[in-house]
Amino acid sequence: LGDAHLLDVRERNEWEAGHLQIATLCPLSSIEKGIVPAGVQLDNCLYTHCRSGVRAAKAAGLLRNLGAENVINLSEGYE
Repeated sequence: LGDAHLLDVRERNEWEAGHLQIATLCPLSSIEKGIVPAGVQLDNCLYTHCRSGVRAAKAAGLLRNLGAENVINLSEGYE
């Protein structure tokens, strides 16, 4: 991914049940509070994903509001 970040915006319990190894947990509930994990740079390319794509789309919009310019919502979810 280079300088890009793959953000799993599901909640911790979903993450713990299984997740992509290259993903960083960044729950939508945290993004809604303006919180992103340490090390995630908003000026890098950010990919968001969740189970169905709905939360990832919302997270992408919120990240843009926080100043991220290059956010891509992965519409295919992770189950």
